Amino acid sequence: MIRIIALFLFAVLFTLTALTPAYGQDALPSFSPQIRLLVHGTKVLKDMEEAKPSVGLGMWVIEPNILDANPQAQTTLGLRLSTNTTWIEFLGGGVVSPTTTGVFNPVFDVRAFADLGVHLFSEVSLYGDAAYWYVSADAPIKSGGKMLFKIGGEAEGAKTYRNTGGFFAAGPHVVIPWGDHFATMVAFQFRIEPTATVPIVSTVGRLYAIINF
Repeated sequence: MIRIIALFLFAVLFTLTALTPAYGQDALPSFSPQIRLLVHGTKVLKDMEEAKPSVGLGMWVIEPNILDANPQAQTTLGLRLSTNTTWIEFLGGGVVSPTTTGVFNPVFDVRAFADLGVHLFSEVSLYGDAAYWYVSADAPIKSGGKMLFKIGGEAEGAKTYRNTGGFFAAGPHVVIPWGDHFATMVAFQFRIEPTATVPIVSTVGRLYAIINF
């Protein structure tokens, strides 16, 4: 059943991709397919003690869009504090691209998660030239105590420091776990980019591949 849902969502995204050129931008907002890879590793250095959280390390490697002609990797490492239902990470690192010689964009990143029955996740990232944020909320759908999938929504935005560049996007998504260490998420977003005249409206279909270890 889960695989049927996944295949249906993938089919919808690729159908939208095919229909957009046929109708043209005057009829529909432009559509961009994306595939985002997220690798998240954790290591506990000190276990929880009574009301004190455990202390450890968190690490992320992120490829924002594998389909982009200019690939880039964001790598961060830092302090992780966690309890049975929450965690927060304070991370530092940078973004590098093999197609851009000699460029290293530093980043300071704070990520947090809470399981309140509804799963909440948030992120704030400060780069050398821009600020970025992301939030999501998901309701777990279970059967017999086993997680089948999560359904919810996400919003994200960015703002450059020196000009009017940036965007805001929001939309629904579905998270499908395939085991303890791998999950996929399919999202559809409406995106607005401000300009000096009329804002640019577009849509994004994004497939997340999430690896946890």
